[in-house]
Amino acid sequence: MTRGSYLIVAYEIGKRTKKTCNKLFEKVFDRVQLPFPDMKIEIFSDGHDDYTNTIPEYYAETCVDYGQVIKIREGGKIVDKIKKVTFDWEGGLSEIKEKFTSLELQHKALEWR
Repeated sequence: MTRGSYLIVAYEIGKRTKKTCNKLFEKVFDRVQLPFPDMKIEIFSDGHDDYTNTIPEYYAETCVDYGQVIKIREGGKIVDKIKKVTFDWEGGLSEIKEKFTSLELQHKALEWR
């Protein structure tokens, strides 16, 4: 994955908690066209774990490319960066894969909100 732009769609100010992360993705979900497997949304973030746990609550895993840039700091200065594609939540919906397609899950997510 390579970033094509640095568009900031939404931001949320507050403590780095799951609740704040949910508020952020509520805004993203409302402002960005619903992605599909052939037209994925690309999300880049830092290494905060709540993003990895929150993204699948809003988007089907087949519709998201998610990458992290983790900054390594020493004495307050950035000394290195680790870039990784993260799919820790891949397979999280495997127990219902026989019941729904990813498109149906996207529509269900809209209903549940």
